[in-house]
Amino acid sequence: MEREIARALYYNPDTDTLDIWLGDPSTEDHAEPVTENLVAKRNKHGDTIGFEIITLSRLTNEDIRKMPQEARVLLKQSATRLSIVSHLHK
Repeated sequence: MEREIARALYYNPDTDTLDIWLGDPSTEDHAEPVTENLVAKRNKHGDTIGFEIITLSRLTNEDIRKMPQEARVLLKQSATRLSIVSHLHK
């Protein structure tokens, strides 16, 4: 896979799930658990194109360590914004 580029980040406050897409979501072929709270989304070639954090409020350091650098950077950059969004939905 070419250099991973963060394409999109989707947070659902109703389910507390976060999807981080590093590639084209339409190419998703299958998903594999990485940790109890983290699922890797892969294309038909097995390349990781995204991650789903099943419960964002239970995100652990292990979950973060298992993500590629680009996903961690996007998550860190979005943390403040996500916090604001979740407060607006309460």
